[in-house]
Amino acid sequence: MGKVPLAFIYEYQLVAYAMAHKPVPADAVLLYPKPTMFDKEVFVALNEAAKGLGELLSNQPELQQIAVEYGFRGTHSTLFKEATGQVGFAVKERIVDVVDPPTGEIMAEMIGVVADAMK
Repeated sequence: MGKVPLAFIYEYQLVAYAMAHKPVPADAVLLYPKPTMFDKEVFVALNEAAKGLGELLSNQPELQQIAVEYGFRGTHSTLFKEATGQVGFAVKERIVDVVDPPTGEIMAEMIGVVADAMK
């Protein structure tokens, strides 16, 4: 009942906050709209050094733990779920109700329509 503050943010932002400010306020809730949009971060190695970095990010537990501390799921959802659970914050282990975001071209067109409407 009544008005409640609501913020539209990325999951990693709230998880990073939770990891840094233990414990999470009891009234903090992370809502996942259905369907949701899942931001897909892709690492593209442009040279051999970058390829090595990509392999380290994929395979080195210490780097994966650091990523989790900054709120990123990475490739190990179990590690992510355990870490967030330790600070008293519940997250979905797997996000399955996903719709892909619009392409860059469609997004630009949508921005144009909104900008024109606001003139």
